Amino acid sequence: MTSPTPFGSWWRWEPGKFFEDRKFASPDELIDFLFDRLNLIPATDGLRDVLRTFLKQAADPFDWNPISYDYVGRGALYLALASPEYQVQ
Repeated sequence: MTSPTPFGSWWRWEPGKFFEDRKFASPDELIDFLFDRLNLIPATDGLRDVLRTFLKQAADPFDWNPISYDYVGRGALYLALASPEYQVQ
């Protein structure tokens, strides 16, 4: 049995719901969105650089679309959640 959340069930997170109706023209827009949603403001330059590097490797050139949700969006979110900045807040 799973419990519903706004972004899917507890057992299966659905990036499409987290990023629903979002349009990002650049990696920095996606990073700003993550920092805002995760309450990581102010953002550190170190974490921003790590996320930019991931996004450049994952999607070069950057093109945000529904397929991006699952790999690019999920990967960037997981990196942000695993960061020391997120862990100590």
